Amino acid sequence: MTIDMERGGEAACTLSERDKFVLEVSISVATGLRKSAARNNIRQMSDFVNGMIFCGLLMNESDAGEETAFAAAFQRKTRLYRKAFEEGAIRRSEVALAEMAQHSLGVSDMSASDMLITLGLSAEGTIREIGDECGLSASERVDATIATITLAVLSTTCKDKIDTVFWSVEQAIAEKERTWKSFPGTEGEGRGLML
Repeated sequence: MTIDMERGGEAACTLSERDKFVLEVSISVATGLRKSAARNNIRQMSDFVNGMIFCGLLMNESDAGEETAFAAAFQRKTRLYRKAFEEGAIRRSEVALAEMAQHSLGVSDMSASDMLITLGLSAEGTIREIGDECGLSASERVDATIATITLAVLSTTCKDKIDTVFWSVEQAIAEKERTWKSFPGTEGEGRGLML
């Protein structure tokens, strides 16, 4: 994957066949997780995104091995993924965006922390399992999480607000990551209560 930020601040969308495969897997994962979340009373997109951020932090901590920050990976890759999805460089991206936008209305009887933990842990297990079945590496599973968040934001955000929303998500991830790291002895679910 190549990210060229020299061209007017825009990401040059150069994806290898492997990158395209990872994003195609991500589309299936994202739409499936979104439908599952809605069936389990996690209907608001902001709750879905928060759960996926928790999933990303969990996966990054257990898989990354090297000291890779989830916030830095999200910031680096989301522009490329966004461009690929918006330009239709990935098969089914237009259909996936429409599917992701469904089920966005409703009220939940779960607390915010219950939604975050339920979705985060469920998504982590799902992405690991599908990632193993598809031969995704640890970093590609983190990429699938980033792509899922990217699709979620793209599917429900007005074009004129999209840059602001992505900036807000980047800030939220960075803040959650700082909070996450400030509790080094706490395991995943306990950390979810603190986010």
